[in-house]
Amino acid sequence: MKESLPDLTRLPNDVTPKRYELKLEVDLLKQCYKGRVNIRIHVQKDTDGTIWLHSKNLDISSAHLQLSHFALPIEAQEIIHVPEKSCIGLSFPPQTVKKNLRAWLLMSFDGRLSQNLEGFFCNPYTDEDGNVRIGAATMFAATEARSCFPCFDEPHLKAIFAIEVTVDSDLMVISNMPVMDSEAVASSSDQTRKKRRDIFEWTKEMSTYLVCIVIGKYDFVQTKANKTKIRIYTPFAQREQGRYSLQVAKKCLEFFNSYFGKNYPLPKLDLVALRRLSVGAMENWGLITCRENALIVDPQDASPSTLRRIATLIAHEISHQWFGNLVTMTFWDCLYLNEGFATFMQYLAIDSIYPEFDVFNEFSTETFVPVSFIPGSRPIYLVKLSKELVSILGPRYGCFGEFARY
Repeated sequence: MKESLPDLTRLPNDVTPKRYELKLEVDLLKQCYKGRVNIRIHVQKDTDGTIWLHSKNLDISSAHLQLSHFALPIEAQEIIHVPEKSCIGLSFPPQTVKKNLRAWLLMSFDGRLSQNLEGFFCNPYTDEDGNVRIGAATMFAATEARSCFPCFDEPHLKAIFAIEVTVDSDLMVISNMPVMDSEAVASSSDQTRKKRRDIFEWTKEMSTYLVCIVIGKYDFVQTKANKTKIRIYTPFAQREQGRYSLQVAKKCLEFFNSYFGKNYPLPKLDLVALRRLSVGAMENWGLITCRENALIVDPQDASPSTLRRIATLIAHEISHQWFGNLVTMTFWDCLYLNEGFATFMQYLAIDSIYPEFDVFNEFSTETFVPVSFIPGSRPIYLVKLSKELVSILGPRYGCFGEFARY
């Protein structure tokens, strides 16, 4: 069997996803969940009947292929596990998976919440009474969506996501899009517990690594930028300390809408302060997750450097809503494009909004100059900016009198 496997460093390009219907029932007490995912697929070329996708540490209980709404689902003849590549192959009769087929992959699975800060992981929160409880959050970048649900986990394989999450009725669920509907449901494992299913609006086409779910109890402050609702979610006792970040997020969103000439495309933008996160912040589309110290601050007590740090981080993550989310690299070897554009735009935005921070001086000393000394990087030469280029960039952006040429 091993000898007949394709090279799964990258998925074969014969099947592409178009839509995911993802349903999760989460049990925080047991730190586990039951899931079902229906994936609308298009077959681009003839196959041997095996559909390859990603799955990591999931117990897949069933896998079927439904050719039409009126046809009976075809059960997979075999589920081939390739754990070293975090892949599975679903084998169907060869004559069924042919070029131009439009069909649904139907899978049921079970998973456990991770204790690490990746995938779908346990994340403590503080409730309104000051008690620390177990919640959950996701961190799918770069390749951990596959550890939450079976998927085509490569950035260029964008799709629409319809997400439903069932939790205990007293908990809050936040995802990329606003809640469209909520309904009381019975628990599949304990009939005495009251459960609620939140059904979210469909997302735009996006990469799997940008899907996000946060479960817990949070307070929030909110405002609007144009028609976009902006919220900063904080622990209950720190609600007012989210107002500075709210102001920054509003101004940044307005700046980028104007600068790019293309408005932010989602109806809401949430930023959530998490107690645990493996990075300072993550730019999930419509739901930016941050460490608490990246969002929560009292401007009266904070130093200028702290306020500048928080402002530039927020600007960076919001710029990713365009660079990375709306426009995405094909694969991870081009991540420098996402981060390079977002890093430059964070300085551009904050310099315009808060000129007193003088962030381009920081850019020259902490970003630009260090990069020029990275061994093996593209040769960088410092050259004088021409008067014409200064007139295009503006005098503040030519403040070094030098620029990079590759």
